Amino acid sequence: MRTPTPWLYGLAVVVVLNIVAWLFISPAMCMFRLPLMLAAYVIGTVLFFKLGVWPALALWWGIGLVVGLLQWSYDFRSARHSKDADVKPPSLLTVVRSLFAWPIVVPLQLLAAFGWVVVNGLGSLCYFLYKKLLPKHVPHYGGIEECKKAAISGDAQAQLTLGNAYASGEYGLPQDYAEAAKWYRKAAEQDHHTAQLNLGVSLVKGQGVEQNVVEGYMWVILARRGGGPGSGHMVIDAAHQKLIEYKAHMTEQQIAEAWVMAEAISSDAGAQWTLGGFYARGEFGLPQDYAEAAKWYRKAAEQNYALAQLDLGVSLAKGQGVEQNVVEGCMWVILASRGGGPGPVIDAADQKLIELKAHMTEQQIAEACVMAKSRSDRSTTNPT
Repeated sequence: MRTPTPWLYGLAVVVVLNIVAWLFISPAMCMFRLPLMLAAYVIGTVLFFKLGVWPALALWWGIGLVVGLLQWSYDFRSARHSKDADVKPPSLLTVVRSLFAWPIVVPLQLLAAFGWVVVNGLGSLCYFLYKKLLPKHVPHYGGIEECKKAAISGDAQAQLTLGNAYASGEYGLPQDYAEAAKWYRKAAEQDHHTAQLNLGVSLVKGQGVEQNVVEGYMWVILARRGGGPGSGHMVIDAAHQKLIEYKAHMTEQQIAEAWVMAEAISSDAGAQWTLGGFYARGEFGLPQDYAEAAKWYRKAAEQNYALAQLDLGVSLAKGQGVEQNVVEGCMWVILASRGGGPGPVIDAADQKLIELKAHMTEQQIAEACVMAKSRSDRSTTNPT
């Protein structure tokens, strides 16, 4: 029987590695993936060294069939438990595709893995030499003072770089986690995803800031979404791992609150109103802050969210967290009563209107009605 060619050894080993990596793809098992792959490498090499060509090929195609069945089983279970009606169970063509794609995919994966090792190795070497030869050179900014100027002027990347420098004590700066968190926050508020991830980690650990697991989880959620500056697959993957890690130590209520906060920052009107309520009541580790509550109520109210319009109107009428303005408060309550919200919201708004009008002059009421009509007309012409 002919001796297997070297390329067959390589393909066989990669097949084994793929099987092991696929079986232990769970993020919770990431730390075990490398030793398992190394063990598979040794076992696969010994096994295939003793096989002939046809037994090796048979095993190779058999593994392709097994992987196809595993993928089909996974997709079937996912579709079965999915709440999305558009998700359909996979057909057995998944198995057939895997069987015939295997001979093409494996060599490509081998080539990609080799390329990844080479590129990352060269990158690490260049970075090591750069740090040794130019220890005080800040990438993109020259020196740390230039970086500070750019950060102060609002450059999000410079703010992240400065935060990292304080966190690690590089470029002649003292190690100062409070300063690092401050600059991370400035960049995170500009939707810089790497800064959002770093700020989230700082908040969860209480590193340089008061520990706040809910807010930290919120920032990591935003970093996970990607799509903005400082984003990329490495940041998204790191954020995904952190979400899994932190979720294991949080209550369902804390997780829900973090998602609400994330949606609020992403301009979801319902979430903004909910977050305003949390600030108003001082819930979930947030301080009771009527000014913050009014700010979030206004953001949602300007998107024609009836509940937020009602709460903002009450805040303005009382002067709670904002300068008292009965006329503007009445305007928002009028909009809430006409906004087409749920019946209880309209009833509450109508009741609040009766209370407000009892302490207002006819001129104030008329002015509030005019303001409400003007705003309503603008919303109709330019819907949010």
